[in-house]
Amino acid sequence: MEGKIIIVDDMEVAIDLMKTILNRAGFKNISTYCCPMRALHDIEQGLSPILIISDFRMPTLNGVQFLQAVSTVHHSVPSVIITGDPDSVSETPPNCQILEKGSTNFFQSLILIVKKVCERQNISSTVLQSDLAAVPVFEKTHL
Repeated sequence: MEGKIIIVDDMEVAIDLMKTILNRAGFKNISTYCCPMRALHDIEQGLSPILIISDFRMPTLNGVQFLQAVSTVHHSVPSVIITGDPDSVSETPPNCQILEKGSTNFFQSLILIVKKVCERQNISSTVLQSDLAAVPVFEKTHL
């Protein structure tokens, strides 16, 4: 199975918004989950993530617990934990960044993180469907 960008958040509207923004920036190979347990199951069954974007506060598993569980299958998947309260994330797995929800540059930062991960891993054109050198800067007024 080819690598995918995985988004996990218990709020469907947040998933839809992040996926739409990433799609518009040229990223097409994205799987989304409202339940971290379902995402974990699919990863254990062979879904191969190139990057995981996970909310921190979710039912059943928080973002850190979810990424720790994923690390038993995929040891060094780059990841991003998104949270409205970055200070509440006391411990993060290796290769993980924290991104604050609601910050004025949230979407621009998310796009740049995904772009860098894809460049580092020489991801094929199935993930990068466009020239990401021309990624538009999303201003607060466009969101």
